[in-house]
Amino acid sequence: MMRTAVALGSNLGDRLANSRSARKAILDLPNVKPPILSSAIYETDPVGCEPEAGKFLNAVLEFDYEGDPLDLLKNLKEIESALARPPNHPRNISRAFTKIRASTTRRYPARLGFTGPNENSA
Repeated sequence: MMRTAVALGSNLGDRLANSRSARKAILDLPNVKPPILSSAIYETDPVGCEPEAGKFLNAVLEFDYEGDPLDLLKNLKEIESALARPPNHPRNISRAFTKIRASTTRRYPARLGFTGPNENSA
């Protein structure tokens, strides 16, 4: 089992509803286990997006995950795709790993999107 944190961000449509939908979809995944922690929701300016991109609502979910991290990544990408997110454009929802056990990132660094030692702290 690994402790995992996933960041969520939405800047299109009903941002709060999008965030809630993504949260529910993640928590409904079969290998997501308690304890489940949720941050407050913060409104932030866009970074690295088109100039007309609107403000984001951002939050973090933290949970135990009992399964292959590549399966979790696949599931997160499917949730993101279902809510339609082109890269570097406004999006209904986006996800990012913010924390995943260091031993896991050593096993799958490139496939999980980690490129440096500061990105995989546990």
